[in-house]
Amino acid sequence: MYSEEKTLKKLFKKDINKIAITLILYDILLMSVYTLYVIVEAAFQMIKNPKFDVEAFTDSISRNGKDGVAYLVGIGLGLFLIYALRKKELFTYDLKVSRRKMHLKEFVIFLSCFMAPQILFLLLGNGLESVFNHFGYTIMNDMKNASAGSNGILMFLYASFFGPISEEIIFRGAILRKLEKHGRVFAIIVSAALFGLFHGNLVQGIFAASVGLVLGYVAMEYSIKWSMVLHIINNFIFGDLFLFLTKGMNETVTNVIFYAMLVVFTLIAIFFIFKYRKQIAHYLNVYATRNKKKYKYIFTSVWMIIFILICLFMAMEGIEKLT
Repeated sequence: MYSEEKTLKKLFKKDINKIAITLILYDILLMSVYTLYVIVEAAFQMIKNPKFDVEAFTDSISRNGKDGVAYLVGIGLGLFLIYALRKKELFTYDLKVSRRKMHLKEFVIFLSCFMAPQILFLLLGNGLESVFNHFGYTIMNDMKNASAGSNGILMFLYASFFGPISEEIIFRGAILRKLEKHGRVFAIIVSAALFGLFHGNLVQGIFAASVGLVLGYVAMEYSIKWSMVLHIINNFIFGDLFLFLTKGMNETVTNVIFYAMLVVFTLIAIFFIFKYRKQIAHYLNVYATRNKKKYKYIFTSVWMIIFILICLFMAMEGIEKLT
């Protein structure tokens, strides 16, 4: 019995490490493509104008994301890593499996549950900002970057469509399905936690992990196409489109509209979570992993520990000294 448990633990940690290595390589690839883009663009600008200010240029693109070229190329190449993780299963199972049919009522419920954590993001962000301010630091730039609109058409396409689609393929496709054999609830929770860590942003990471639970359930029980739709709606309609439509509008009016919208979504989410609390509890009980040690094993897997430390380091970089 002990030998069998040891073998199962080894196989489980092998799965976890494969996922962690894939995410680390994906991060390295994105950073490499972005760095190469910066170097090539800076060199091109210097050839055109010898007095070109390289420092101002690099600072500008690091803050504004430039035109999205590096991001689109990066996620395009990164998907080859995701294919290597799952191979043919990515197309024959991960992106095709569907257990239930989505109806309008259910879609509204999931959309509300997806949008409700926005309030958590705002409250938590402001609370943490106050705490950091007390010690002479700020995370305001991190919060602004997390909620900023797109700069240019390619950045818009990345943030509103290609980014959400690629993230769903990675986290609600390959990773969720690779972990599914260890329990549906386990797969949803772990993929959501990894999704949050992957953002490398203190406040946005917590928000991403929260919505990752909703997206994970939708992908698990309905299909990944519906988690893609929810993700795109958030980034496109409640992100870039909302900012575009309210551009030039009084800031107070814009905030009132935005907060009112969030309150409505949150109230709908609370109502239905309370209404279906027994069904939720039943799902959690039926599809939970029977070996709770698996949660602990994640934090004893070498490559997963390395991935977590990398993400935490990236998140800490967003903490800046007050000037």
